[in-house]
Amino acid sequence: MDVGDLGTMAVVSDPGGAGIGVWQAGLHQGFGLLGEPGTPSWFELHTRDYQAAVTFYHEVFGCETHVVSDTPEFRYTTVRQGEDWLAGIMDASAFLPDAVPAHWSVYFGVEDTDAALAKIVDLGRSLLMGAEDTPYGRLAAATDPTGARFKLVAPNEAMPGSVSSP
Repeated sequence: MDVGDLGTMAVVSDPGGAGIGVWQAGLHQGFGLLGEPGTPSWFELHTRDYQAAVTFYHEVFGCETHVVSDTPEFRYTTVRQGEDWLAGIMDASAFLPDAVPAHWSVYFGVEDTDAALAKIVDLGRSLLMGAEDTPYGRLAAATDPTGARFKLVAPNEAMPGSVSSP
């Protein structure tokens, strides 16, 4: 549907049933910043239909994909557009509860994950996963005032591209 002269949008689902929004820019270009503190830094799909999802995002959006791991314990592919690593696709069939559909998670960049978590608690929000160090930065998960889940990442500088990949 057209959104005035701002652009055109659609909401569709991928082969695993995860909802996605697509945007064709008009006057509103979309994200002005990505991968900076306070902005989206990474997107991650948890799906039971891993291979179909990888193929879908590659074919529909023309993204370059890179298999990070393809073992029964951990199947993960990163998605890249141009020079930027933007997202990961994870085979979640072994751990995603039956009642939870395939879904995308957004990671917001922060300078200090622990300080951001402390602020979240001060504001009365819930923590879903405390901060933990990973090769991709210090990660955590919480909810917003409506209960929507999101993740935080204080990125490592060693990751390729301008967007760190958790």
